[in-house]
Amino acid sequence: MAPATIALILAAALIHASWNLLLKRTGDPLITLWLSLVVAAALVAPALAIQPPAPPIAWGHAGLAALIETGYVVALARAYRTADFSLVYPIARGAAPALLALWAWWWLGERPDAAGLLGLALVLAGLVLVGLAPHRRDGGATVAGSAQALLVAVCISGYSIIDAAGVRLAGAAAYTPLRFVLAALLVTLLVLVQQRDVRARARAVFRPALIVGCGNLGAYALVLIAYDTAPVAYAGALREISIVVGALAGWHLFGEPFGARRVLGAGIIAAGIAVIAGWGGLT
Repeated sequence: MAPATIALILAAALIHASWNLLLKRTGDPLITLWLSLVVAAALVAPALAIQPPAPPIAWGHAGLAALIETGYVVALARAYRTADFSLVYPIARGAAPALLALWAWWWLGERPDAAGLLGLALVLAGLVLVGLAPHRRDGGATVAGSAQALLVAVCISGYSIIDAAGVRLAGAAAYTPLRFVLAALLVTLLVLVQQRDVRARARAVFRPALIVGCGNLGAYALVLIAYDTAPVAYAGALREISIVVGALAGWHLFGEPFGARRVLGAGIIAAGIAVIAGWGGLT
């Protein structure tokens, strides 16, 4: 993987961990996520007017990815309301690369080599340790949070592989604004139909939502650019180096337990990601 591509992905990882921390602290993650998508869509919508129209097949990819992201928004909001940040974030972000590698193998024909498979195995082993680590909340909340975090990972891997294919069909410049606008429209429909007191709740989280929206847009735009040139499974894995940042931040900012198992699990996940990024190839 080219050094410039690695730099893009690492920057995206740090931005991603930062906006997730802010999202957790708002206390109303669903409304914050919704507003952040609206902000991101508003920032990129003018590009739709000046870009050549994306081909119909790219619209199909963007629409399907936006639909899956709607499920991601709901699952992530519930997970953050249920369980510790340092449980949800490592599981959600760590499981996604392994799933993404499977989708890339099936959909794009990207078959990981021995080093890539070793890295993926390390990621999964680290996830098991993180999931078994002691948590601040009761066991039921831990189990529920872990399940919701795994659902988040399924959604992340699903829309990531579809986005990777869409970018390769239409290019990042044409695909990215379309993708964000469609996601904002779908999540807006969901929120307006299912949620109450939307206006008051939106006012309460408006400022952090602006930051989350800019961070979300910036981080994912960098990843989409990387997907255009790098193997999807490895690019998706390298961006999850943010797991270590998230686990440490959960301990430092939220007072969550950070025992030996969690330290070891986060370290193994990071090692697996490093193996994938540094030595993984395609057969």
